Amino acid sequence: MAGPEAASAIAEGRAAEKAGRLADALASYKRALAAAPADAEARRACSGLLARIGAEHQAAGRLQQAADAFDSALMLDDRNLGHALQLARLLMALGNPPAARHVLAHAERLAPNERAVASLQADVARMLGDWPELERVAVKLAEMTKSDPAAWRAVANARVQQGRYGPALEAFEKAIHKSPSAEDLVELARLALQALDFSRAEKAITEAEEIAPRSPAVLATKALLLTYQGKTQQAEEYCLRCLEIDPGFIQAYPQLSALRKGRLTPSEEEPLKVLVRNESASFAARATAGFVLAHSLDARGEVDLAFSEYERANSLSASRARAEGLVFDADGADAWTDHIIKTFRGAQARRAFAAPTPIFIVGLPRSGSTLIESVLEAHSKVASAGEAPMLPPMFNAWLKARGIDNDGVLTEEERGRFVETYLAGAPTDAAYFTDKNLLNIEAVGFAAQLFPSARFVNIRRNPLECGLAIYRQDFLKFWTFTTDLKSIGRRYTQYARLVAHWERHYPERFMTVQYETFTDNFEAEARRLVAFCGLEWEDACRDFQKAERVAATISAAQVREPVRRATARAEAYSKYLGPLREALAAGGVDLSTGALKGQG
Repeated sequence: MAGPEAASAIAEGRAAEKAGRLADALASYKRALAAAPADAEARRACSGLLARIGAEHQAAGRLQQAADAFDSALMLDDRNLGHALQLARLLMALGNPPAARHVLAHAERLAPNERAVASLQADVARMLGDWPELERVAVKLAEMTKSDPAAWRAVANARVQQGRYGPALEAFEKAIHKSPSAEDLVELARLALQALDFSRAEKAITEAEEIAPRSPAVLATKALLLTYQGKTQQAEEYCLRCLEIDPGFIQAYPQLSALRKGRLTPSEEEPLKVLVRNESASFAARATAGFVLAHSLDARGEVDLAFSEYERANSLSASRARAEGLVFDADGADAWTDHIIKTFRGAQARRAFAAPTPIFIVGLPRSGSTLIESVLEAHSKVASAGEAPMLPPMFNAWLKARGIDNDGVLTEEERGRFVETYLAGAPTDAAYFTDKNLLNIEAVGFAAQLFPSARFVNIRRNPLECGLAIYRQDFLKFWTFTTDLKSIGRRYTQYARLVAHWERHYPERFMTVQYETFTDNFEAEARRLVAFCGLEWEDACRDFQKAERVAATISAAQVREPVRRATARAEAYSKYLGPLREALAAGGVDLSTGALKGQG
């Protein structure tokens, strides 16, 4: 109970607050607290006033002052859930999600089953890219509100980001189980393709087509599925139907371009020419249009015009990435490569966990990795995990957390935890499976300890051909090095240094396949590849094109053709490749093989 001095100050404060004299009220409450620091009434009165002041700051747009006021209010009344939630919202608006997370952890302790708390925790997890945390709170939200599809969509998104496509598919089906729209079914079909569940994808897109047979999104997705199934003529027909309904449906053009080996008709090119020059359209849409238009010019042999369009498309793609703060830091990537090389010196794990054996296919994009995957996947003991996204984020977080002075050796506890997390997104119904995430080139020393029986197959291509092929491809925004020839050369050099390092320290487990040699001497090289992976030869590996299977890659049409070396283009574009050539030479990369000079 407050003494006379504190009680008098509280009364004065309430009178001043009622009269709107907030500064006087605050001064009175602070006198009360000075006289009786533990008095509950004084603390609540001052806390309430600070929240009121904070709300006024917020209404005036003074977010930092508002956050400071709510922070002080919560310190005085730490059981007040409303103060905690408002402070968390302000911290998020100020771009400080780690602080918001700390406040929300306190709020969760106050009200473990409060929906507003979990909803904000989900928003913070998205801001931080903390997908396990998003999954945790989204599952909690889904259990609280079983009829709310948004929660299950959040669960699905979190699982996709962790590479757990099968569980993501289950969550998304729960989100749309009541009267799904055609748009829902298209999204379901695309997610099923990521999960390599082709029968579910076909079922979903068939249902979508029954609901909306003239929907461009439905038709384009059906074309994608048909391409994966090897039904290229039908796939092309669906692309054309889509574009007949909506010539501006940009998502259909890359598919049609791939099916036609780049060739489009003048009438098909026209909407692309309009879009690529439309400055009110998004960078992403304009970049996609530019790449497809450039491919068509390239297919006609109009090299100069094609390169000009490739330059424009890459500039637009780079602008898209910069708008989201994504820029290739070549010096930083050099330092990261140095760190990896210094850290991993051939450490091997002695005990293997009972699990299927991964075969990691690594390298750079456009180097022939799909061909290697196709040969191995044709084997009766091998399944495919596609471009499994699980390993790189685990590796990056672990290496950053360990810091500079790191011996590169994982503990048994770490091994068990990482293996369990990785396998949650991998096929477990075969003795072996391929993982074609090319970013795993950085994580070889890490993965070698997780899976003592794993093999690493590096596919390497002539660096000028590979670099040009990368420059000609419309990559996701996260592949930031791909939009500039000099940056591609820098990245190739970093890759070549890693290859030389892994070859030196893991000679029995890391194999480099030279793309040109592999395609020119296919059967002998394929036999060597299969033997390296610890498998008996099967003729199906030689005849992989004949397999009745679905190939979840944009190169699905090519992998069903006879094996031959991709058309050389570097000579035709030679006069434009100076920045690439110079960067490779500066890095000591052999311009014929792509190996570091003196390293094989």
